[in-house]
Amino acid sequence: MEVKAAEKQKKGFLKRAERAIRWNPVLWESFPAEGIFGKKRAWFQSHDIAYVASLEDEYLILMDNVYFGWPDPPRWGLASRSKAQSYDDWSHWGHFPDIPEAWELPKKREEH
Repeated sequence: MEVKAAEKQKKGFLKRAERAIRWNPVLWESFPAEGIFGKKRAWFQSHDIAYVASLEDEYLILMDNVYFGWPDPPRWGLASRSKAQSYDDWSHWGHFPDIPEAWELPKKREEH
C-alpha cells in the first residue's frame, strides 16, 4: 500500500474510532431476506462481517476475522460507505487488534 493510501486509511479509522458507535450483531438465524445495506447474507459471510452500525451519514460494517494474527491481519476490520453512495462503494479502514473504547459491542445471541 502506498504511503498516501495508508495515511488516508489510518485517518479514516481514527476518525471513526473516536465516535461513540453502538454496534448491532449480525444474527444469522434471522438475517433479513432483503439483506442489510443492500447486501445479501452470502456477502456478509464471505467478508466475516459480525456487526453493523448506522450513523447519521454512513453505514458501517465490522469484520471479525476467522483467522487473525501473524501472518493473517489483526482480528477486527472496519469498512463504511456514505448513505448517499451506491451499494458497492465501501471504504476499508484497515484491521486492528482491539475495539476502540468509544464503541459498544453487545454479545451476540446467535452464532453462524
